[in-house]
Amino acid sequence: EEPSFSDRLRNIRNERHGPTSWVSITLREGKKRQVRKMTSAVGFPTLRLVRVRVGDMRLGSMKPGELRKLCDSEVSQIREAAAT
Repeated sequence: EEPSFSDRLRNIRNERHGPTSWVSITLREGKKRQVRKMTSAVGFPTLRLVRVRVGDMRLGSMKPGELRKLCDSEVSQIREAAAT
């Protein structure tokens, strides 16, 4: 099932490129361009990368560049994760 994300401002792929595949990857610690390098290494270059959560905090309907204040429990959760 294809996730529902907003349309891209610029089309980077069309039907002549074949079908689109969506994958879900969970990282505990990400390095620079790690996901793009991993998918490219197996023949599936990343055309769109969408972060849907940070730790256990889902981003939901937040837009790129949007900020929100964290509640006390979220701050505690981040501090605990950083301590391990």
